[in-house]
Amino acid sequence: MIPIARFAACLLCIILIPGVPAAQNALLPQADPPVTTPDAERAAAAPTTRPAARRVADADRESVANEPTRLDRELTPMLQLIQQRQYGPARVRLRKYRILHPDSGEAAFLFGLTHHKEQNYEKALPFYQEAIRLAPHYQQTYYFLGWDLYYLGDLERASLAFEVFETFQPNEPDTQFALGLIASERDDLKNAEARFLRSIELLQDQPDMLRERAKAHARLGDIYVRQERLEEARTELSQAVVMWPDHYEAHFKLYRVLTMLGDDDAAEVALRQY
Repeated sequence: MIPIARFAACLLCIILIPGVPAAQNALLPQADPPVTTPDAERAAAAPTTRPAARRVADADRESVANEPTRLDRELTPMLQLIQQRQYGPARVRLRKYRILHPDSGEAAFLFGLTHHKEQNYEKALPFYQEAIRLAPHYQQTYYFLGWDLYYLGDLERASLAFEVFETFQPNEPDTQFALGLIASERDDLKNAEARFLRSIELLQDQPDMLRERAKAHARLGDIYVRQERLEEARTELSQAVVMWPDHYEAHFKLYRVLTMLGDDDAAEVALRQY
């Protein structure tokens, strides 16, 4: 999870970087152009089924910054409604805004974000794609598009979206974590290990991010189990449950590792915690 304050400095900033147009094309629909009308959500009205294999335990990721930066003044009330989880009223305001400002990539992003926060990822997708078409150097779109595509099971384009965001924010630990998840699902264990290690490194001096660091340690432990590096898995999972005692999945994984190592007493303790 990225805390709200950490997005405040970069939310909706526009930075020109080489290579974004090529990535933009790869992330946009290849057939029909993105819908640009305020009623675009009706084109994606089918209910979303979140694939179980793509679920991430930390689904409560923060979505927007506390203090908008470089955001049109008229959009600030809509952003505040999203922060207050009033997604329907935010969409009502955004529809009106988009009628007057059909070329606003920021408004398209915020509209997609209202659906994203409701876990309606299919509905969010065309708005994120429209935001990229209208404002291809708008950072936050790529980050949320990455998670959107991940939850929809499109690992290839999810990876591309996160890599573009990484170009903007190379030291963002949650992006490293996301790329680690994708590498893990692709059985690219060496890359996954490197990504999770990098995420942990970036979180070292952030005591308010222990939960996020614990998740990275737990995921790294998963990689070590798959590589049959059980002692290292034990170390990572043990750190995870110390940092975040309520990480029950990590307690169970630690129990299984300890059982495989033959440490029955410690395994019993881990099982009780689960």
